[in-house]
Amino acid sequence: MTPHQLIPIAEPRPDPRQLRQIDTRDDRVELGRLLARLSPGRKVEYLRRLLRRARTTMRLTPGRDVLELAAQARTCDAANERLTMHCVLDTCHVVNHYSVDLAAVLADLVAMARGKE
Repeated sequence: MTPHQLIPIAEPRPDPRQLRQIDTRDDRVELGRLLARLSPGRKVEYLRRLLRRARTTMRLTPGRDVLELAAQARTCDAANERLTMHCVLDTCHVVNHYSVDLAAVLADLVAMARGKE
């Protein structure tokens, strides 16, 4: 037996209904457009809010690499675009693997992009 087989790890299961909600290219592009309207600091705040909604026993927070990228994004447009793409991919991953309510996440993102939060 390998060590991986000895340690039981509960894998989160994706909710198939969630997968269909953002599976079109247009939906992902719109998600990117909304995120692009946020400043780098607001993008990190969005990720914190997203990760707080995850149903897991672990405490998820944006990693050091995200924080470093956000610091670079304040002065570099290319880093800002990378941060936006990172947020899009994290959103898809967290929604699919941690049973996060996508409608609530998107409503929160729209409010942030409109400057209401």
